[in-house]
Amino acid sequence: MSNKLQRLFKPTPEEQEEDRKFVQKIWNDALKKKDCITCVNCIKVREYPAYITGEECDCIAGLECDTIMGIRKNCDQWIERGIVI
Repeated sequence: MSNKLQRLFKPTPEEQEEDRKFVQKIWNDALKKKDCITCVNCIKVREYPAYITGEECDCIAGLECDTIMGIRKNCDQWIERGIVI
């Protein structure tokens, strides 16, 4: 148990690099599918408590944005967004 807490609260440089690579892989997979979260038109507009899930982004191009289920419709205005890790 303490090992998991150590990784969560005080990761080693190697663990931080593993986490960065993991996040980069997830981002690259989403980018290939042109997920809404990888589009500059998708903006974060709502904050929910950790125990509530819901759509937290809107599409400023007026299209349907789905960042929770990864379902996209009418997404002909997708523009790639960069990632900051």
